[in-house]
Amino acid sequence: MVHFHKSCCSIDEHLRGRKGQQPYILATGRTQNKIDTFYIVVDKQFIPCQATSSLGAFDELFKSHYVLNLSYEESLVQLCTFLQTTVYNIDVTKTDESQRIRELRSKLLN
Repeated sequence: MVHFHKSCCSIDEHLRGRKGQQPYILATGRTQNKIDTFYIVVDKQFIPCQATSSLGAFDELFKSHYVLNLSYEESLVQLCTFLQTTVYNIDVTKTDESQRIRELRSKLLN
């Protein structure tokens, strides 16, 4: 999940309004077209991303789930499971995939 934050607003105010949907990407900048920095927010703590693009920031977000042994947000389970097994090739034989993911992965890789 990605949230955009304008630099004219308080980041503290943003964090106070959050109800624990974590981790997520926080992008800061003057406009959505001029993003200065990406952060991964976990337990209301900021981890600066090394990436300078949204794709790179998403890669870091995905990897933070794996490294920190965190569950995927319920609405993203299918997407993240697909990425985990098909793109990153992580725990392919151990992961409980839906039939649709298995079929899609099979079509893409064969």
